[in-house]
Amino acid sequence: MGLRPLLDDLPDGYEVVEGERGVLAVERAFRAVLLEHGFGPDGAGRAVASDLAGRVALGEIRAPDGRLVVRHYHHGGLLRWVNSERFGEPARPFDELRLSARVAARGLPTPRVIAAWARRAPLFGWRLALVTERIEGASDSSHVLERLRVGELGAAVGAHVFATVGAFVGRLHREGLAHTDLTPRNLLVEDEILEGREGRVWALDLDRCRLDATLSDDERHAGLRRLLRYVVRRDPERAPVLSRARCARFLRAYVAALHGASEADPQSRGEWRSEWRALARHGSASRVHRIGWALEELFGGGPETRDGRG
Repeated sequence: MGLRPLLDDLPDGYEVVEGERGVLAVERAFRAVLLEHGFGPDGAGRAVASDLAGRVALGEIRAPDGRLVVRHYHHGGLLRWVNSERFGEPARPFDELRLSARVAARGLPTPRVIAAWARRAPLFGWRLALVTERIEGASDSSHVLERLRVGELGAAVGAHVFATVGAFVGRLHREGLAHTDLTPRNLLVEDEILEGREGRVWALDLDRCRLDATLSDDERHAGLRRLLRYVVRRDPERAPVLSRARCARFLRAYVAALHGASEADPQSRGEWRSEWRALARHGSASRVHRIGWALEELFGGGPETRDGRG
């Protein structure tokens, strides 16, 4: 799909601002704030450095009602060493804006998208960005795992975290969301959960994700294996954070939420073991992934270079 049909089919409340070299789709209530900060169709804005970080540094814009997060798109994998910021076509942030609205309409927490931006880069390609609301009082799950590793959070809280995140991933899959980068970095955990209380988990970075009526078992397992690989690769050989008990806790909650049932339901009690066997049968890391990891280590790009704090 070209850019014009996307711009003509934005959710209610957004408008399009076009310039000589770029285009901005922005929620009407925030248009003045973004333009005031130089974030228009032809300008990348005057965002300050954020204390949040993902694969790359994030920017921040102060709005009257809170802080906004600016995420510039970058290629992952081996492409990030060749051409990290240029994209062949401009549609991705506008696709993500539309998908984010659909996901939120399903009752799944995901940060509200304030604006999508694309501007032609010098010589060739496009530079892309997305502006979202900042979710205060929450940390991404990769940071939570580090706190569990060093003992800042107790065993009971750890069990609660794994169960809560497992239930949320089960909800994502029940609603048909195929997240292309399902990692702890893209699952935001509210502080109440770290205190052993009820709280929400938020899905971040919906770039190139898909929302279908149903997901196949292969699609679900691909997402779960990706999540598992992220944790296992970062686990030390001694005292890993992903114990068998925590993995079981995650899967029990996942299966119950996948079926919209309770963990006490007989089907849920039995099926989580089948999920465990299916994941173990296929392994958590393929030969292709291991080759990629080796190349990353060779060129100085291990997981620590991508891990940010949310």
